[in-house]
Amino acid sequence: MKGRLNLNICLLMSMLLLTMVGSAAGEIIFHDDFAGDSNSGRFVMEAENCSRRISGAGADFWEVNGSDNKFLEGPSEGQVAPTAQSGARGNYMEALGLHIGGVAPIDDFYDGPFLDYKVSVGTPGTYHLYVRWTARDGGSDSLYAFILKPDGTLLSGAGPNYFMYHQYRASWFWDNRGVKNTTRCAYAGFPHVAVWTISEPGDYTICIAHRESGSALDAIVFQTANLPVPGGSGPLQSLFISETVRLSTLEIITINNIRHAIAEKTEALERIDAALEKEWAAYQALEELLAGGEYGNLSYGGIVTVKQRIHSVVQHQEQSKKALEKSIEKLEEVLAALGFEVEPTLDR
Repeated sequence: MKGRLNLNICLLMSMLLLTMVGSAAGEIIFHDDFAGDSNSGRFVMEAENCSRRISGAGADFWEVNGSDNKFLEGPSEGQVAPTAQSGARGNYMEALGLHIGGVAPIDDFYDGPFLDYKVSVGTPGTYHLYVRWTARDGGSDSLYAFILKPDGTLLSGAGPNYFMYHQYRASWFWDNRGVKNTTRCAYAGFPHVAVWTISEPGDYTICIAHRESGSALDAIVFQTANLPVPGGSGPLQSLFISETVRLSTLEIITINNIRHAIAEKTEALERIDAALEKEWAAYQALEELLAGGEYGNLSYGGIVTVKQRIHSVVQHQEQSKKALEKSIEKLEEVLAALGFEVEPTLDR
């Protein structure tokens, strides 16, 4: 297995940097969405926000723009990725280069690329590893995963030594099934579940390894077995910062509550916009009805009254929208005062 260089970047708490947008200066670590909860734990990671990326021989993971599906880096920068799928959670990572089929990712002879995601686990328990991914075709539909313990050694005996996902789908989907401890997927089906038991708190590293060119990874969820299976685009990305900065449980809870409040208000704002669009369409239809002079079973006075009521509803909606926008702005100011920024809105 390739060695992993531990890069520690010392930061003063007064200059705390949030790495919710872009890459961190040094390794980053994800914090539990349920910090302080002894029953639940969850880490949600955007694929492009890896803690470490290790290049392979003749293959690599490259970041792709989720809007136009063009590579943002690498030898194919500016070109449309072979696996171009709509509906990504922002950007995604695509494996490109030589296939690596017959060598296990934990083998010393494995020379493929890795994406590492470091998670600070405080709640021991049984964890499922879900990946939101897709592939170009049946010849590119596999990737590996394994986990390293806090001391950097392989987490074994508490789950698979390594796991292979290999279900071809022509769109993004959440998956935690495949085969464990084998490099062969032909005729094997996907009888196993990607599940590990974490017995001790600490900083674990989830390693995603390349197997076939054309597999694309959008997001990862590592969560306790008592939580529901992610669906759609999945939950909001977890808080992550420089690994050398340690937040208290209260700080994590406070920041997460603010972030999730912003996300919920943003979703509410989107719903108001959708409602306003329909209300304005109804208002304009009534105007056209009046202009045409053909009222059918309706009276002129009745149409005018309905128009006025719809206009009143629109005004109330517009006021609610402004209030929501103002409250989001205030919450963002609170995060900024704490030294944090809001992550980009996900494409849903």
